[in-house]
Amino acid sequence: SLFASMVKLAFKNARSFCREPSELLQFMNQSLSSQLGSYLLTAGYLYINTAEKTCKYSSCGHPPVLILDRESGEISTWKPRGRMIGVDPEIFVESFLFEYDRNLRILF
Repeated sequence: SLFASMVKLAFKNARSFCREPSELLQFMNQSLSSQLGSYLLTAGYLYINTAEKTCKYSSCGHPPVLILDRESGEISTWKPRGRMIGVDPEIFVESFLFEYDRNLRILF
């Protein structure tokens, strides 16, 4: 579909922001907001830095991410602030930074 192609192209053009999820999603919003018409888009982006053992997650209206700690059995949710793509050409997107280890499972 044309809609999926526009999103794919915007994501490809945002690759210079791949290590900064909030900037990547803000760039995609700026790129797409004038092209979406009456459509809105939710998105979430997770960057995993294996060298530093950290993850950075941002969301634009996407459902929360679930984190399962297999060792303790604890489940937590992450829902950084961010409006849906297409609502406004300028949006604020929050990032959530956390350390990870092999016991964590991230569920989208």
